[in-house]
Amino acid sequence: MKRLGLVFLFIFSVLLIVPNAGGESGSQPATGISEQEIQDFLQKKEARLSLNACLQLALKNNLEIAIQRVEPEISEQKLVQEKSVFDSRVSVGVSKDQSVKQTSSSFASPPENKNQDYNINAGIARKWAPGTETDLSAVNNRNETNSAFAGLNPSYSSELILSLTQPLLKDFGIGTNTSGIRIAANNKEISRFQFQSHVMQILFDVESIYWELVYTIEDQKVQQESLQLAEDFLKITRSKVDVGVLPPIDILEAEAEKAAREEGVITAEDALRDAEDSLRKALNLTDDPRYWEIRLTPADEPVVAAEIEDLPEQIRTAMESRPDIHQAKVDLENKQIQLKYTKNQLFPRVDLVGSIGLSGLSGAAQPQPDFRNPGATTENPFGGNNPDSLRELKSGDYYSYTVGIKVEYPLGNRSARSEKVMADLENQKAVMAVKDLENQVIRDVREAYRQIETDRKRVAAAEAARRLAEERLRSETQRFEVGLGISHDVLEYQEKLSTARSRELRARVDFRKSLAHLEQIKGTLLQSKGIGL
Repeated sequence: MKRLGLVFLFIFSVLLIVPNAGGESGSQPATGISEQEIQDFLQKKEARLSLNACLQLALKNNLEIAIQRVEPEISEQKLVQEKSVFDSRVSVGVSKDQSVKQTSSSFASPPENKNQDYNINAGIARKWAPGTETDLSAVNNRNETNSAFAGLNPSYSSELILSLTQPLLKDFGIGTNTSGIRIAANNKEISRFQFQSHVMQILFDVESIYWELVYTIEDQKVQQESLQLAEDFLKITRSKVDVGVLPPIDILEAEAEKAAREEGVITAEDALRDAEDSLRKALNLTDDPRYWEIRLTPADEPVVAAEIEDLPEQIRTAMESRPDIHQAKVDLENKQIQLKYTKNQLFPRVDLVGSIGLSGLSGAAQPQPDFRNPGATTENPFGGNNPDSLRELKSGDYYSYTVGIKVEYPLGNRSARSEKVMADLENQKAVMAVKDLENQVIRDVREAYRQIETDRKRVAAAEAARRLAEERLRSETQRFEVGLGISHDVLEYQEKLSTARSRELRARVDFRKSLAHLEQIKGTLLQSKGIGL
């Protein structure tokens, strides 16, 4: 029993100081573009960027992404905080006590009692996953007194005590005591899903801005071509007026149309610059004045993709990939963990308590009257110095232990009951939220899918309208050249052709944006672009 107690104390003291594993946050990725890239762009005065390059730059440079990137790391540290509940706590204390007191005993010698104590205390405590709380403490004391009856003066006493408290109902079990850790781990996953959703939203915005820049560049070309047609027609009209084929008033109409189309070119140029600035802001290419000198030119064209997967497959993919679906399910798991915890808190607190201790004693033995042999003296058998008291402790010959049960229960237990009811309601809300979100996902995917089909039809219709406008303008120009048409009709069909070309561009750009929107709705935007976080 004694040797077993010593072995147990030694093994347990080693276990107490084993460090807990904790996650370390990774370093942030580098941001910004290289100086060499800047110099190349500045030298050419133009940056020809593909859509994928813009998305990669946004991942590196976008400030909103940089801000959101911190959230998972914060969640990681909250998880570390929850794990710290099971960290060992070490305590060390050194003290000196001195007292001088009167004594009421008639046998006291001297009548004033003086005591001086030096104490060295050390301990290590820890909570374990099943709810067990342990405390291993060591005490070493040196006492010196002026009492004539002190058998050891100074005396040295040592104690090593292991205390244990094990909950049997309330706060019992690994599941109950690690609920905070599991919730924090789930919250870390939630922050990762939120980060993923935020990144997809930003990348979708970047792609939308990219395609808007494509549209404004191409639309500017359309407006310039329209202006060129008006200028050419004005030259033709003036030549016909000069030879008397047309009345002079036709020149005024051609000049007015030319001025109107110059305004269209100016407006298109302004829209182009605005679109470039929007892309610069999205890519965070605004903090260095040199960036403003670079013209941003998209390298991709708004090509209409082939047929996409059927609607049921799109919905199935969305259910498997949407970050907010995963987030809602993890949140539901948190609510279930909390509900189980609150159910445990309804139990009364019934704790098994116990302790086991070893002790040692030594000191300078002082001769004392031997009451069994009058006239003779005797000495305390534990004479020695401080190391002797430690050897006495290690021998295991002198020990103590306690075992007991402690019961505690608040009358009414209203707080725990209320917490359980609230947790149950929160769990019900989370279940309904998951179902509602699934319905929302189905509706969103259906709408995005229909929009793609609508935009595909718009592109086909706009292409046909543009071809017809080209044929009609060609025909009307030929009629005008042979004297069968009028200038008003030619100018009108030029304007219709310009409008048809702009509409075709708009339909193509909207198709590309709708395609990206469907990938975002499905939660597969990153995978579709070959981007990993």
